[in-house]
Amino acid sequence: MNTVLKNSRFSYKMFPYAVIRKDCIRIGGIRCPGQREREYNVQKASDQAAKAAEKVKNNAARGTAVVRSGAATAANKIRSTYRDLHPKKKRGDRYDGKRVDVDAIHYAMVHLYNNRTDAEVFINETFDVSKVLEYVDRKNEEDPSFKTKPWHVFVQAVAKTVYERPMLNRFICGRRVYDRNKVIMGFMVKQEFEDGAEELMLMANARPEMVLDDMSHLILGDTRKLRKGDGESSATEKILNVYKHLPRNGQRAVIETVKWLDYHGMLPPDIIETQIHHATVLMSNLGSIKCDAPYHHLNNFGTNSIVCTVGEIHKAPMYDENGEAHVTDVVDFGLTLDERIADGFYFAKSVKVLKYILEHPEVLDRPLSEPLGIEF
Repeated sequence: MNTVLKNSRFSYKMFPYAVIRKDCIRIGGIRCPGQREREYNVQKASDQAAKAAEKVKNNAARGTAVVRSGAATAANKIRSTYRDLHPKKKRGDRYDGKRVDVDAIHYAMVHLYNNRTDAEVFINETFDVSKVLEYVDRKNEEDPSFKTKPWHVFVQAVAKTVYERPMLNRFICGRRVYDRNKVIMGFMVKQEFEDGAEELMLMANARPEMVLDDMSHLILGDTRKLRKGDGESSATEKILNVYKHLPRNGQRAVIETVKWLDYHGMLPPDIIETQIHHATVLMSNLGSIKCDAPYHHLNNFGTNSIVCTVGEIHKAPMYDENGEAHVTDVVDFGLTLDERIADGFYFAKSVKVLKYILEHPEVLDRPLSEPLGIEF
């Protein structure tokens, strides 16, 4: 309903045709927005601005959600990988191993033979390494800048054997049986080939993805660092440097404490990772000093279950499948094992695996964890 304009700065006499509607004022034929329309327009603009702001906020929230979702996915993958590499410890597990159940006979042997030296088995085996020497010469011709040595092949072959025969990576400590978390190759490195030269410990982590070239670079690089004295001293070396200055009773107290901690699985990781007595296989390259491969005892301290000595490569007659003898390059391996971790059949089959690898060294160009795919 039209209403005459009142209470306005425009008088009816000035604009006789001025009328007011609900939403606007009309003066003659001209439409002028009224107060209610102006308020409506302001509210409408405000609502549009609020919707635009809400849209921007929602888009930003969606973008943040996408980023968070991607970050969460990446974090889950990292956690999953970490869990695979570092499985959750269960009751009875150690830092360096997971407790396993064994058959009644081997469980009884753990208690019957308290010391590792009470359960030693020694195997002396001669291997034909003519294929190894050909393989090494071929690799050195392909890459003259880096010299691969037969010793590197022997270390990688033993590590490959452990991956193929996982029970070789077991150890017994505190009268319990464990599967080791890693495959660790331990060595003693002489700083100089002289009488009285200092001996240093080297631990090589044989990771699942490693091939022969990786192992060669690892051994050579770490050996050079040790001989040059580069890098920070290990936790074990720091303890030993303090230990040697202690009085006799203090030295005995330190050793007994370390043994007690190891027995109960409480030894600090820094010591375990730098101590050759906690290696999967302790290897000795006696061929480098023109010696044969003798028997080497195990140690009651630590978790090392296998000691492997490697002699000098030499010529000797070997018999082929037809029973005919021929002179070839051979090397002697001396293997001392803790018989409580497996039986004689398992050890004998493991020696066959090592023999196959040395006769087919090209398999070492594949990752350590890749199965040979051969039945022995």
